[in-house]
Amino acid sequence: MIVTRTLLALGMVAAVVLVGCKQPVGMPNRNIHAASTVVDTCFVATDTALSGHVDWYQTGLMSEYYTRSIPLIKRGYVDSAGLQHPRMNGFCTFEVPYFDPGGNIPECTLHYYQSAHNGSADLRVNHASSIEYWPGVTDGTLFWATWNDEPIIATDAAQSRDGWHTVLLTEEGCGAVLERAGSFLLTGWTYRGNVSGTYADVIGTGANAPFIVFVYDASK
Repeated sequence: MIVTRTLLALGMVAAVVLVGCKQPVGMPNRNIHAASTVVDTCFVATDTALSGHVDWYQTGLMSEYYTRSIPLIKRGYVDSAGLQHPRMNGFCTFEVPYFDPGGNIPECTLHYYQSAHNGSADLRVNHASSIEYWPGVTDGTLFWATWNDEPIIATDAAQSRDGWHTVLLTEEGCGAVLERAGSFLLTGWTYRGNVSGTYADVIGTGANAPFIVFVYDASK
């Protein structure tokens, strides 16, 4: 979680509230109401510092450092004599609008635009749940939260092409969206393999930024 449930700072909210986000052409529209079915969208926070990638460099068995870059979401791995040089973990923050599905878990899909890749950088997205408050998070803390935290939200093995991807969220991922209703969801985007030179880039801002569509029955 990016913020605690009881200490959501007003300044943080102001910094990341989405204003006038544009929906990419050909993708699902938001706020569609058909009978009792509601379709809505979690967009990426407009504060570009809240999406990007954090990289881990091992310069020896006992030495290492981390760097953070924004807003490109990048995952991958580069080898240097058996060391991480670097391993790149992406991170992406979604604003989840408040909704009440009447006790039911919503059905959710992740939509993202892979802008470039080298090799097949299979994707695992997880909820970086150990991050309770964003300001002051170190690069190392962010790296390991994106790598280790749970639940796993989505996986995608179809990484041999660039362009739009649509991925069903796991049941736990859908639950994470519901849990964060009215707040923010920080996700980690990782490549778990060890093929040197493999990477994949995802647009972090603008019309091609990732978003999550969720559907629920408001009558239940």
